[in-house]
Amino acid sequence: MDDLLKSKFITYEDYEGKFSIDELLKYYSDQGALFHGSRVDIKDSILKAEPRLFCADNYLISLMKAIISNKSAVLEYPYFINEAHPLEIKIHGLLPDTIGETGFVYVVMDRHAFRNSPDGSWQFVSDKPAVISAKIEVVRADLKIPIYDVDGSTRIQ
Repeated sequence: MDDLLKSKFITYEDYEGKFSIDELLKYYSDQGALFHGSRVDIKDSILKAEPRLFCADNYLISLMKAIISNKSAVLEYPYFINEAHPLEIKIHGLLPDTIGETGFVYVVMDRHAFRNSPDGSWQFVSDKPAVISAKIEVVRADLKIPIYDVDGSTRIQ
């Protein structure tokens, strides 16, 4: 894994069959990283704050945001994840493009400009841009948390 971690851009083919996405992201998490998930392939080395930049200290949140779009649907999931409130996603207004096939998790190692908001949650917010330490391509199969279509009253996965 050490050779892989030297790369600034890690594709799905780089880790498929060698490491799980959980092992890869947990490595960064253990180093104190924050994560930003998006379907957008950012070519720059900076995550912009427009007007604010949102990251998570829980990599599963960024993995979810890399695959599931909230542009046309309302996503419901807890700010505080624990046994009483496990991470599961409820989608209101599910459309064909709400759940994508690929996305990106951006790793931010420099946390100094971020504040935890709300306190004790997974969410960190900054009014300043952040340097991307690594970009990891993810696929829908990497997302293994429960997803529900609230309007259709069904579990999607």
